Amino acid sequence: MSRDRPIAISPIRDDVSGLQAMPVAATSTTANSVVATSVVATPASAPQASCWVALHFPALPLMVCDFPEGLPGIVIHESGGRQLVHAACPLAQDRGVMPGMSLNAAHVLCRNLVVRPRDPPAEYRRLRQDVEALQRFTPAVSLGFWRTASPSTRSGPGPARPGPDDNADSLLMEVAGSLRLFGGLAALLEEIRRFFTGRTAYRERPNLTMEYLQPLIAVAPVPAAALLLARNGRERVVREFGELRSVLGEVPVSGADITAKQVAELGRCGLDTLRDLWRLPR
Repeated sequence: MSRDRPIAISPIRDDVSGLQAMPVAATSTTANSVVATSVVATPASAPQASCWVALHFPALPLMVCDFPEGLPGIVIHESGGRQLVHAACPLAQDRGVMPGMSLNAAHVLCRNLVVRPRDPPAEYRRLRQDVEALQRFTPAVSLGFWRTASPSTRSGPGPARPGPDDNADSLLMEVAGSLRLFGGLAALLEEIRRFFTGRTAYRERPNLTMEYLQPLIAVAPVPAAALLLARNGRERVVREFGELRSVLGEVPVSGADITAKQVAELGRCGLDTLRDLWRLPR
């Protein structure tokens, strides 16, 4: 599994509830300290046998809203007194509507646009239902949150984030103990995909294709790395800590779990990806 898929949604954040996850990046505002505590700075005592599966749901805000068939639809959130696009269905994206743009700009680009306000409680309920259902694969299933609380929008590249009160956007599964039961990791991942394909809530809906409804799935030896990959559209399987640096290198700083202020400061220094950070002297 090595596909990279684009994401058309503004991610959301706060803390990884109940998990001792490795930090994706430090909360210091200096580039060197970000490097020093990045996700690949794994302690020697880290459990090598861990296998974390992250499932990210780009279409979740759209799935919990009703849209007329055949019409472009978007979900919006408010930030700083402005109404911004939070997620856009494929029909709206085809007309140039993308997350982060203003509602007025979206209306200019797309006629007959159907607008729905974001419904975080409905999203949370959907994820909770999935947590219970996924326990058929492993008892260790948790909601995936963002650690970093930051302003609703970011400066520079990267999507807007409405955080931190409505920050669950993914699921985490620790599956090391389930691999033998399901015949290995590849077979288990296939079972998970088949589960979502057969689930009524994830079948093709008006304006949302089956592929668009499916979660992005990534695997890593620590939960924060798996979340980082899935949220940035990188569906990869990484079993060894030594592989994380090369796999995570192209992830944009704007997609990491750091504050908007840090993203802006690093951008002014020309540091756009995690690899740019790791090249700095320590």
